[in-house]
Amino acid sequence: LYIVACKRQQMSMASWRQGGCSESFADRIQSERGDWLGGASHHGHDESGVPLIEALCHRYPVPKEYREVAVLISRYHTLIHRSQSLKASTLLQLLEKLDVFRRPERLQQCLLACESDARGRKNEGDSSYPQSDFLRAIFAICEDVDVAAIIARGIQGEKIRDELRKERIRRIKAYL
Repeated sequence: LYIVACKRQQMSMASWRQGGCSESFADRIQSERGDWLGGASHHGHDESGVPLIEALCHRYPVPKEYREVAVLISRYHTLIHRSQSLKASTLLQLLEKLDVFRRPERLQQCLLACESDARGRKNEGDSSYPQSDFLRAIFAICEDVDVAAIIARGIQGEKIRDELRKERIRRIKAYL
């Protein structure tokens, strides 16, 4: 769905050109928007894709799970692309926002879409996508934290979550 929304943005520009808009004006608007396939900067496109996905899902009977994943991908794909340069706390926050600790399959779904996004750019079709292996390793490190050991230390209630986060961040920092 994320890729469909991106295609829809590109198709609207093509339709506008076919509708009689002058080529030079359409080209100027396209250059201001950025060529999303060419990797040009287009700040805010992650959040701006969410309403398009929501509208598409409202119009067609899209399962809720697909909509949720598409929205997550739209919101966080730029962070996933830059994941190797993020701080430990930001990496953990990204994994939490993707809800991969409750729904581990989401990590693979998001990584597949982000890899497709990256490879869809000009001259990037055959390039590797090291962010996938990197984020899988970070997730494995975080998932390996033993909650029972935290509870065995006498930590209770809300403090369990806080201690779990601290331990995950500590392990991510050690990995980095």
